[in-house]
Amino acid sequence: MSAGGSRLVRAVGETLLWWLIPTALWVVTLTERTAQELVAAALCTLPCAVAARAARHANSGSWRFQPGWLRWIPTVAGEVLKQTAQVWAYILVPSRRSQSAIAPVALPDEAGPVAAGRRAVATLALATTPGTVVLDNPARSVLVHRVGQRPGALETAVGR
Repeated sequence: MSAGGSRLVRAVGETLLWWLIPTALWVVTLTERTAQELVAAALCTLPCAVAARAARHANSGSWRFQPGWLRWIPTVAGEVLKQTAQVWAYILVPSRRSQSAIAPVALPDEAGPVAAGRRAVATLALATTPGTVVLDNPARSVLVHRVGQRPGALETAVGR
């Protein structure tokens, strides 16, 4: 395969990956999976995928995605359910309001492009859950405000 063809395959593959992840997150959060909702998910997330690839290239391609991070997807889905219950308890039970925390999620010490990629994907994954707000993402960590005092399974997973 020529260099140009190889670049095209990589570009399409990267865009496809950026498209599949938010589409999967959209579908997981649906209360009813109809054909119209699935089409809306597919069409609305495609421009996001193109923009994400363009943003990565605007950063001089300094993000390096690791396929192992795809293992976080089931953890995100589980945390969405768990944190939804925690948020409702936080809202409905005033005494639970003191049970939130601002804390850094430590990330492994990795090479520059991999570390930048992990911070970006970890920020996306953590911000997807309803009980976690990402406040900042300094080097080797992501600062979050979360419902609950202890880190959840997703915080542990992104830190490995």
